[in-house]
Amino acid sequence: AAPGVYYAQIQMRIGSCGVSTSPEFYCMTVDGPTPSASLQALNAPVNGTVYNLAINSPATPFGFYAVALSFTTNVGLTAAPGVTLCLDNDALFALTFPAPPPQCINFQGGLDALGQVSNIGIAIPAVPALICQSLHAQAGILTSGNAIILTNDRAFTIQ
Repeated sequence: AAPGVYYAQIQMRIGSCGVSTSPEFYCMTVDGPTPSASLQALNAPVNGTVYNLAINSPATPFGFYAVALSFTTNVGLTAAPGVTLCLDNDALFALTFPAPPPQCINFQGGLDALGQVSNIGIAIPAVPALICQSLHAQAGILTSGNAIILTNDRAFTIQ
C-alpha cells in the first residue's frame, strides 16, 4: 500500500474480557521510506496503574507535542487542512484536549534533541468498571515550520 492513513473495520473479542465488541473502524498509518512519528506503549494499561507512552519523531527535534484520547476512531477529526487525526471528537477527546486533566501526565510538552519523549502517562484509576474499556491515544507534533505531524493511533484496552 502507498504511504498514508487507512481505516479497517474490525470486530474483535477482547481476550479475558470475553465480550465481542461492535464493529469499529481502526486507523492505521503506512509509513514511507522515512518512518514518521510514532506513539509507543512502554507497559500494559492495567487498572490502578500508570500506562506509560513515548513519542519517537527523529525528524522533529525540539518539536512541541500534544496527546489526546478518544473512545473511538470511526470518523476522525480535521486538525488542519490535509491533516486528519484518527481520534473522534467525542467526550473523552474534549476532556483530554486542549486542557488535559491531571490524570493525563505530560500530555503536552517538548521533544528532546532526538525528537523523543518517554514520560507521557495515563493514571488509570482503580475502578473495576474500567476493566475491558478500549481507548485510543494519538499525538500531534508541531514542527519548527508550523506543520503538524501526527503519530500512529495507539489503541489499548484496560486490563
